[in-house]
Amino acid sequence: TGTMTENQMTVTHVWVNHRLWTVSGTGYEPKGTFLLNGKQEKIDTSLQQLLLFGALCNHAELKKKGRTYMIDGDPTEGALVVAAAKAGWTKDKIANEFTIEHEFPFDSTRKMMTVIVKDRSNRRFIVTKGAPDMLLER
Repeated sequence: TGTMTENQMTVTHVWVNHRLWTVSGTGYEPKGTFLLNGKQEKIDTSLQQLLLFGALCNHAELKKKGRTYMIDGDPTEGALVVAAAKAGWTKDKIANEFTIEHEFPFDSTRKMMTVIVKDRSNRRFIVTKGAPDMLLER
């Protein structure tokens, strides 16, 4: 409903590891809870990773101006950044723990974006986000 009333895209549900999570909160304010079957639950590892990956493979930036939050960048990417922030993955925390070593930007042929990431233990991993039909095909 946030898209219709405030023109702000919001993540409301996340399907991960055969579980459907509901995400509370509206707009770009990074406050909300994660619910399973209507009950607030501790976020499990799979959901934490998915939210982190959505924020790592992303160019949108959450900004606060006065008491108002806004997104600088694509609204879909912004919704992913806000969902990650609700789980504790703030821009500063991500910057302290991870380095983007290389990016393969989104383009209309690949229909996906990929980043190579290094963590503080010098472990590297690849994160890709994009059109489901293109990702599942590979």
